[in-house]
Amino acid sequence: MTVKKVRLDVLVVERGLVETREQAKRSIMAGLVFSGSNRMDKP
Repeated sequence: MTVKKVRLDVLVVERGLVETREQAKRSIMAGLVFSGSNRMDKP
């Protein structure tokens, strides 16, 4: 079974945390997106 890779910026938009991919990218690069206690830094 393979795991499907999903872009983090797309996932952030799909979950409704921001409205656009550009906003998602800015949030990710600013260090505002976490998975548990891990900071996510690649869109």
